[in-house]
Amino acid sequence: MTTTNAILDGPEVLLTPNATHGVARVLHELATNAAKYGALSQQGSRLSVRWTVVDKHSAAAMLRIQWEEAGGPKVVPPARQGYGSSVIRDLLSFELDGSVELVFPQ
Repeated sequence: MTTTNAILDGPEVLLTPNATHGVARVLHELATNAAKYGALSQQGSRLSVRWTVVDKHSAAAMLRIQWEEAGGPKVVPPARQGYGSSVIRDLLSFELDGSVELVFPQ
């Protein structure tokens, strides 16, 4: 029996080449951090990545991605914004006209 600590769930989504590149870079950064410091760094933890399309039938359609880690090392909000946070915020905010909400549970 194979078990996994990652759940990926969401509808099929077609993105523009620019959006595909930006989303891929952001997901890569999040996965790298999870593997080094978070839920993918130890057994018994979980990663959940879920996405939905908001207002999918309008010109203002938006892809919403929810990344949640549980059971891993204690989460400590960063003292400063590093390269990874910049990639996430800048790519989504400036290049793709999106928004980012990073939540660090206490």
